[in-house]
Amino acid sequence: MILLTYRYLILRDGTVFKGKPFGHPEAGTGEIVFNTACNSYPQVLTDNSYAGQIVVMTSSHIGTYGCRLDFFQHLSQKPLIEGMVVKKLYTGAVPTGAVSLDELMKTWQIPGVKDVDTRQLTVHIREHGAMYAAMVDTEEEPDAALVKETVERLQFLPPMEERDFISLVSQSGSHFSEHSKSTRVLVIDYGAKRAIIDSIRHLEVTIHSLSADEFLSATEHDILSYDVLFLSNGPGDPRFLVNHVEKIRSLITKMAVRGICLGHQLIALALGAHVDKMTYGHHGSNHPVLNTERNTVCITSQNHTYTVLESSVPHDCRVWFKNLNDGTVEGLISSSQNVMCTQFHPESAPGTHDALYVFADFLS
Repeated sequence: MILLTYRYLILRDGTVFKGKPFGHPEAGTGEIVFNTACNSYPQVLTDNSYAGQIVVMTSSHIGTYGCRLDFFQHLSQKPLIEGMVVKKLYTGAVPTGAVSLDELMKTWQIPGVKDVDTRQLTVHIREHGAMYAAMVDTEEEPDAALVKETVERLQFLPPMEERDFISLVSQSGSHFSEHSKSTRVLVIDYGAKRAIIDSIRHLEVTIHSLSADEFLSATEHDILSYDVLFLSNGPGDPRFLVNHVEKIRSLITKMAVRGICLGHQLIALALGAHVDKMTYGHHGSNHPVLNTERNTVCITSQNHTYTVLESSVPHDCRVWFKNLNDGTVEGLISSSQNVMCTQFHPESAPGTHDALYVFADFLS
């Protein structure tokens, strides 16, 4: 008799969800969040802002068109996501030049769980918040002792707010593009997505980058030789990056400072605003935001668990974008301090191209 191995998700609060394994055969552990994008699972899988997290895809059928190299967003050797959870995993043929999601996750040693009631799991996360979860492989439903042992193990993990993911995803400085007599942009890579770099490069500017550590050791003279300081997206709690906030604060007003996602949060902290952790965050490609300067709406791609508190935004800084679902701050602008930043991802990988104009605004 062949015994079928199941892969269970055991959450830190003791809730158990049944599924089956795919991807890497070794089960994983991470903070569990959900993503509402209907497609673009390769971009989600390779977004290093998910470092340390297990992502639940709310779309019911995942994997239909495989994964191609040009979809990938990570600049590190491999993505740092801890796992992916899906309802139905497509296992049929994929287009020429693509590999299956299952095969790719095996190659990158990323575990997955399929055949999960992702609707119920998503509702649970919405009601109880993002939390640690562990994958457990077993031939029978976990008994009370195994659940208790797993929960105790999760409770001993350091809080996500205290973990350093930047050192894992930030890449050593590299040269991305060169244009003579053009604007010079210095990108600080906190886990940057490839599409962000491409979106800046398409504006025909000179781009150099530094890793997070290189940024801290760089002299002010060297940094000010650039026209724009651009702070990328990245994983983790921005409040953990105290030295970076201080460095950014010392550069504001001396040069143009721009940022996306984590970069936005770091700029806000440098300006004196406060950041707090959300219950379950914004993760998806269908979030409507209002541009308060133009009074227009765009649908945006988002991936963040922390938010800037509007009540703490300093008086000389305006809220540039607002989320139309929950009213949270989605962007800041300050003409006097030459600062512009967005919480959402205008590069849209995944997502619509509604907000691509933001990159031109950044460099105008």
